[in-house]
Amino acid sequence: MVREYETFLMHKEPREAQLVHTEPVAGPARLVRATVARPPGAEAEAPFRRGDRWSLDVEWETRDANLRFHLAIGIDRIDSVQIASFSTLHDGLEPFAGRTRYRVRLSLSQIPMIQGEYSVFVYLLDEYALHAFDSKVVHAAFRVITDEYRIGLLHVPHRWDAEASEPPAPAAPSGESLETLAA
Repeated sequence: MVREYETFLMHKEPREAQLVHTEPVAGPARLVRATVARPPGAEAEAPFRRGDRWSLDVEWETRDANLRFHLAIGIDRIDSVQIASFSTLHDGLEPFAGRTRYRVRLSLSQIPMIQGEYSVFVYLLDEYALHAFDSKVVHAAFRVITDEYRIGLLHVPHRWDAEASEPPAPAAPSGESLETLAA
């Protein structure tokens, strides 16, 4: 039932693999492109697997090279559950400044999501991340698949440690059963 619902959600909105704008800049700055990077030779709609490397390329332009920018990215599951967010300001990067065109790549060394379809939200922000010059959504930007059905959103690295909680049962002498020893 859950898998059927996820399939329904994956097909309810039109697929849009990337955001591309070609019209001239209307305000002081605008997003030009946001594209999920695929491995060389991979199809544009090819799904990722948990643990794969993932990248998003973002380009923007401005008329004023003196403006200072930060970038924020959000990843939401197709049903609008926010999974992760990233910000150049909060990650300690200096504002981007001094040019009229920029290209930035956000990279994850491993996709932590277990399975599902995800949209990407892109925000072009001022130097304090208070004002949004532009924002766009790349609907159904990528899918993550798995060979087995897992419940949850993320794979959290973990391990299991088991310790005996009581002393081991006495071993039965050869030819006798534990029931005989208990009698």
